[in-house]
Amino acid sequence: MIAFEINKTYQMRFIGDSELIVPVKILKRTAKSVRIELNGNQKTCRIKEWGGSEYILPEGSYSMAPRCRAEKPL
Repeated sequence: MIAFEINKTYQMRFIGDSELIVPVKILKRTAKSVRIELNGNQKTCRIKEWGGSEYILPEGSYSMAPRCRAEKPL
């Protein structure tokens, strides 16, 4: 399982524009959630798993929501 690590920066990508990359920094982590810094703001996100890797949905859960995956560090 590829997991998020504290003080690492990962990339968030959008379905509609795959070339748009937004950095997401992991500040804290528990077994079920991470505290991130996104665009200068802090927020807590629940960790989800898929395909042997963790991911989060920092902007909410909707059909075109951007994802941040632990397998894609910046």
